[in-house]
Amino acid sequence: MIKRKAEESDLDAILKLFVKSIQETCKNDYSTEQISAWIGSIEDRGKWLDRIREQYFVLVEVDDRLAGFASLKNRSHIDLLYVDPQFQRKGIAKYLLNELLRSTAEAKITTHSSITARPFFEKNGFDVVKENRFKLRSIKVSNYKMSLDRKVQNTTH
Repeated sequence: MIKRKAEESDLDAILKLFVKSIQETCKNDYSTEQISAWIGSIEDRGKWLDRIREQYFVLVEVDDRLAGFASLKNRSHIDLLYVDPQFQRKGIAKYLLNELLRSTAEAKITTHSSITARPFFEKNGFDVVKENRFKLRSIKVSNYKMSLDRKVQNTTH
């Protein structure tokens, strides 16, 4: 397993994994229309390139294949965390999460988690702050604002 910073040349592989992960992993929690609206964000390649350039954006490769990626925005918000379905339940997501947490000294970390990823984040110390209901390409979608307060965690363990 190799971890490295994402580069602009990784964009096509990142977008392919993003789509595959959502289509295969989230199909029990989101409708076909919601999934289509969600993966529609790949059309804005400029936004994705900005993420690679501006965020702490890391990849994990296994046998020269992209297994997962994650990004931290403004040192305190997990913007992305996706794992190829073939590599799920093998510690990749936990490894990526720990890498993001290691990269910052911020005490409070937030994310907007899918319904599917919520149990993973809860298992790793995040609490639900609120459910978000919004429209994505005119389709109603839900996710959760979640927060990890590392000061509280450090004093209770």
